[in-house]
Amino acid sequence: MYAGKNVLVVGMARSGIGAVQLLLQQGATVYLNDNKALAELPEAPAIQAMQGWQDRLGVPFQQALEGIDLVVISPSVPYNCVGMQAARAVGIPVIGELELAAQHCDAPIIAITGTNGKTSTTTLVGEIYKQVGPAEVAGNIGLAFSSQVSQLTPQHRVVLEVSSFQLETVETFHPQISAILNITPDHLDRHGTLDDYALAKARIFENQRGADRLVLNAEDAWSARYAAMASCELAWFSDAHTVHEGACLQDGVIMRVTDGVMTPVCAVNEMQIIGKHIVQNALAAVAIAHEVPIDILRTALCSFKGVEHRFELVCEVDGVRYINDSKGTNPDASIKAIEALDRPAVLIAGGMDKGTPFEPFVQAFGDKVLGLVLLGETADMIEGAARANGFTGHIQRVSGIEEAVQVSAQMAQPGMAVLLSPACASWDMFRDFEERGQIFKDAAMRVGKGVG
Repeated sequence: MYAGKNVLVVGMARSGIGAVQLLLQQGATVYLNDNKALAELPEAPAIQAMQGWQDRLGVPFQQALEGIDLVVISPSVPYNCVGMQAARAVGIPVIGELELAAQHCDAPIIAITGTNGKTSTTTLVGEIYKQVGPAEVAGNIGLAFSSQVSQLTPQHRVVLEVSSFQLETVETFHPQISAILNITPDHLDRHGTLDDYALAKARIFENQRGADRLVLNAEDAWSARYAAMASCELAWFSDAHTVHEGACLQDGVIMRVTDGVMTPVCAVNEMQIIGKHIVQNALAAVAIAHEVPIDILRTALCSFKGVEHRFELVCEVDGVRYINDSKGTNPDASIKAIEALDRPAVLIAGGMDKGTPFEPFVQAFGDKVLGLVLLGETADMIEGAARANGFTGHIQRVSGIEEAVQVSAQMAQPGMAVLLSPACASWDMFRDFEERGQIFKDAAMRVGKGVG
């Protein structure tokens, strides 16, 4: 499709590197562009390991466009930024890495989005389908879709976590099954309004038709609007009401529902991880994997241990549990982590400002958050919201995660937890939430070893 074309790939992180690999395989002449030169990029070793690309790294975008037939952007590059508008104005198409990969995919696609729960649900759905046949998990989780797509056959299933940033640039992207888990304010610094953010999410199903399946949360306010927009079959999941198609919770048991007929999958108390958000993720997974035998669904749900950086128990030291929820990158995600606590906690929060309000976040503290350790761009805003909403616990500012752990260890008493759940993106101080979470885990383990 792109053999002989001059393609400019913009943004040299995981998605950009995956796009370069795929385009080189397709016979394109590939030019790399980023606002950093090669030596400044953390991914420089991976880029240098590839053969045959052309260097326009650190080159101003308008200059990098010379002679280009197509621009492929990473999710971090806004589709409507000035540079991309300029490219389209002179007739150069702009697509995203997700769209590029989908154009070359022979496998059925299962795509999952939403504000919260995407990674856990995608991981769980991947585990389910791996029990049935060949399956790969990719997208906005771990491996870039474009780096995996050449290995996929029609016998595979590919389970994708997709973000609003990736969905901005889709054209032909067509999942056979899609799911929107929930919508709460997030990434408003990029999308501007909640409506624009939610409508970006809706692009996951815009090419679905007929027997394609869209799974929606019956308890989410946006789902009725999505249902009215869809041109495919609908399924629902709910932890509060029965549904006609999908999955629901009845007397503590997760039920698969097919044309109104309920079949038990497993009891919630049989699962290895707890919390309202985990139950919702499990219900969504059952509604998505609707054709999978019940015994496989049951085994997958009962053996699932969660994902790294999402309410992950790191260690327990002197009666204090250290919990890594670095994937709490918005207030709603962190509210779910607070709700899942079974003990009071010192909360480490703060990070990059994404334009979301913090009042609901601090109102969720209740009697669970007894101390607050703040860092990053949003420290002032979170402290202000906490004080305005009656929080009387100790608040301390720190300069980094290591200091946050040390301070929290001094504040926490036996029987408490130290919870990292920032309610913010990580990009003001870290490469990504994984790096933030790993630094927390390392620091917590040093507390356990008595190392300051």
